[in-house]
Amino acid sequence: MDDRIKVRVLRGLSSRVVAEMEMDKRALVFDLMMAIKREIGLHYRRQRLLYDQQPLGEAQILGEALSGPEAEVSLVHVDHRKLELISDRDTLQVMLKSDGDALAFATKDLRSERDMVLAAVTQRGTALRHARGELTNDEEIVERAVANDAMAFGYAGKVTRKAKDLVRKVLEADCEMLRYVHTDFLNDPKFLMQYIERQGLLLKYAKRQTKELALAAVAQNGLALEFCKRPDLSIVETAVAQNGHALRFAKKEFATNLTVVLAAVGQNIHALKHVVDKDLVCDAVREYPEALKFARSEYLADAEVVSAAFDADKSSLRYASKPAVLEMISRYPDDDLLQYAKDSIRVDADVVAAVDSKGACVDADVLAAVQA
Repeated sequence: MDDRIKVRVLRGLSSRVVAEMEMDKRALVFDLMMAIKREIGLHYRRQRLLYDQQPLGEAQILGEALSGPEAEVSLVHVDHRKLELISDRDTLQVMLKSDGDALAFATKDLRSERDMVLAAVTQRGTALRHARGELTNDEEIVERAVANDAMAFGYAGKVTRKAKDLVRKVLEADCEMLRYVHTDFLNDPKFLMQYIERQGLLLKYAKRQTKELALAAVAQNGLALEFCKRPDLSIVETAVAQNGHALRFAKKEFATNLTVVLAAVGQNIHALKHVVDKDLVCDAVREYPEALKFARSEYLADAEVVSAAFDADKSSLRYASKPAVLEMISRYPDDDLLQYAKDSIRVDADVVAAVDSKGACVDADVLAAVQA
């Protein structure tokens, strides 16, 4: 078609083709450079394009710079570290339409121009980090940047981080940006509450905590207990009821509380792995025998712990390790324990011998497996 041009990109002055692409004749040379970047991964700052041995400028129109329906362009790699900063406004404006981060390669004067920074953050919000002077405190610029990408708020100036209306807009878009707001907000539990109720882990940014704020946080996400500065029993109980794994963040006085432990394991049996005290482990597996699976390895080998689970549910024996099973054979001589044990235990020679020594009947298939 008349409005398209086929461009072959040659490496250096050789005839080796590194990329072929169809471009709109109305496109700019910089659009071609961006296409080359996407095609072969070479950043545009490391590209120099030549046509008929003449350099092409980023702001040139392809249809005017190149002749015919097809054209060959030479691509020369350049050391971007030795390039001069972009000082031409027209060139920078062209580049910013496709890549806001091009602002990083401009002179300080251009990075201090409001219209240039606005163009940059409109294309890529985080380009705000390249702005100079007080432009990071310009509410319109910051608002435009965060509308494009909420992460841009991390590069806002101190003044804009304190602008309440702007802060609210940013937090509505992404409440994780709470980490960047002015400390005045982080010291205001009333302001924080509406966001922590939605995302409890934001409690980690709060400079001043109240019990109400902590309770709201752990009610939304029990793992926020990690960031509670002064937890009490009610806060810990709320946390483990929401997420049993919160038990790992409980202080010793609460982590050894039976009510807390049972609430945690009841919410998530995996939480038993956070329980260290043997008596508490026994109490927990009596209540939730399936939780034995997640007890610490030393307790899987402890017959007292395993017995507590076994008495509640015989099938829990499948989680026990060999030392516990051997002891259990002595404790429960009238039970066919092998039917509950895991396969590797059932065919273990020592276990089979212990069962046999008690005069119990051993399955023929098990004996065959042991003898094999």
